[in-house]
Amino acid sequence: MLASFAEAVLADPATTELVIVLDGPDDDADRRGHVLAQRDPRVVLVTVEHCGQFGALDVGVHRANSEIILLADDDVVFGPSLVTGHARHHARRHGLVVLGSMPVETGTGDGHIGTVLYGREYDSHCQAIERGERTVLEGLWGGNFSVRRSDCLRVGVRSDDFPMHYHADQDFGIRLGDAGLEGVYDPALAAVHRHGCDDERFLRTARQQGASLVVLHDVHADRLGPFDRDGLVTDLPGPLRTVVVAVGGSTRANTGARALLAVGTRLGPLMSRRIEIALAKLARRIMMWHGTTAGQGPPPPAAAPVAQRAA
Repeated sequence: MLASFAEAVLADPATTELVIVLDGPDDDADRRGHVLAQRDPRVVLVTVEHCGQFGALDVGVHRANSEIILLADDDVVFGPSLVTGHARHHARRHGLVVLGSMPVETGTGDGHIGTVLYGREYDSHCQAIERGERTVLEGLWGGNFSVRRSDCLRVGVRSDDFPMHYHADQDFGIRLGDAGLEGVYDPALAAVHRHGCDDERFLRTARQQGASLVVLHDVHADRLGPFDRDGLVTDLPGPLRTVVVAVGGSTRANTGARALLAVGTRLGPLMSRRIEIALAKLARRIMMWHGTTAGQGPPPPAAAPVAQRAA
């Protein structure tokens, strides 16, 4: 996806540089990055040892020279004039964090259930912002947002207090808000998110999401309050609540969640995708509960999405 990402970014005349940070050695990505750099002098390629997504973004911000920084994921393809649109907002006012839109590319609609859920929850998140029910910064969803470089350096893109991978964007947003910046959402700054998922990533994401929520609430207790683990199950009927707590709190969590995904995959085409969605959500609740009790587990691959929010 690196080539299509870079092509869209470099096509915008407002783009002064494109800093590509490889989080860990990757021969293929390194080769492709050098090809891009040879074709366009605005491309800068940086390789770091594994430091996580926001660690890599922090390196990119320090390496960049532009006044305005647009932080993006490599599986997000920009629409026309997206960079120009971001720059226009910052030219009018200082102290902004400008958030664009990046709806998930659904294709034929038969993608992995994790992508289906991610896309629906992203749409709901944006609608809540537009209705004024959620602020840009307290629920910052990374992948297509811009901020002045001086503000990035002042606040710090990564935080030693929040070492987790998931919800790092929300942590950054809260810290930007505490520093006095204002979030602005402009859905016209549109990109397409080519979200990828499989069973392993879906379950690993849910587990790490649960673990990250605990830390997020601990770090920002003054704003978010203490983490309420029971909140993960209070909306479920009694029997399902019991299943989530019992299975999610045991060593059988991953096996049980995998079984639910497998059943949903088989029943979905025969009955209704609503069955598959319901079972996938239940599997995710189990793994999130497991994450709050068992910790984050192995680190995710560098290309993992920023977060998958729970319904």
